[in-house]
Amino acid sequence: MERVIGSSSFDGVSLYPYLVGSTRSYIDGLYLPASSVPTRWVRILPIKINVFAWRLSLDKLPNRVILDSRGLDVPFLLCHICEKDLETGSHLCF
Repeated sequence: MERVIGSSSFDGVSLYPYLVGSTRSYIDGLYLPASSVPTRWVRILPIKINVFAWRLSLDKLPNRVILDSRGLDVPFLLCHICEKDLETGSHLCF
């Protein structure tokens, strides 16, 4: 059931109620990335592990390549461990 916060009329008669759930869905549709595969959460793992894996799958973990693409001054883009490949999320984890 959606919660009604207020109305769009001045006399208190609700012609077009403000629905929280509909507004949330609209905002999520604007700002969240669309994915054809739904996110699978593994309940036996801590939430921080699930979030880490989710961000890794979206390539949203902060690494040198992403920081450089966002305009930060990163002098050395190679992986600090092997110094052979670019430091990306997939390179660091796999």
